[in-house]
Amino acid sequence: MQKPRIRAAQVLFETAETLYAARSALRSGDQEAADEVLMRARGSEAQLRALSEASSEGIALVRYSPLLRQHRQHVQDVADLVAPLDRLVRNSRVLARRVSVAAWREDEVPSEVAGLVGATAEVTEFCANELFARRLPTRARDRIKQVGAESSHLHLSDLTLSSAVIIAQCRSMLADLLELTGMSYADARAAIPDMD
Repeated sequence: MQKPRIRAAQVLFETAETLYAARSALRSGDQEAADEVLMRARGSEAQLRALSEASSEGIALVRYSPLLRQHRQHVQDVADLVAPLDRLVRNSRVLARRVSVAAWREDEVPSEVAGLVGATAEVTEFCANELFARRLPTRARDRIKQVGAESSHLHLSDLTLSSAVIIAQCRSMLADLLELTGMSYADARAAIPDMD
């Protein structure tokens, strides 16, 4: 019964690595590195598909095998991760596309924005480690909320469209991560404060 959980952790690890690469590309302004981030993000669809298939197989197994019924709740908990993970990955692809556009346009992205991308990567990686250790990432909730609160206080003048999109995508991803901790969509969204 580990397969879906491991696949979910792999999706999160890959998302975190994509975000770390995005932070690096933002700091360097390197067009080639930014394009690689976008290609990497686009490659995440196969991982999501594998997770969805593994989750469906797991649910079928516990439903029809009396020996595995004791694992039903765990399998359902992992299956419940598929929708927020899908949104998380989609948001990461939008962010990656904007990182590529920013490099192409030679938009200056403030270091605070790159820092937010890095902080989002860190909490994503923490969630991945929790899943890999056979735990739902409930212990990540306070860390995610902290990053969300800090993101609401970014005081940046003359934001380019690229910077604004990157900030918005990070904040959306933080809400997606909160859903992974067991919060409802409405509660997760409300836990990320409005920007000042």
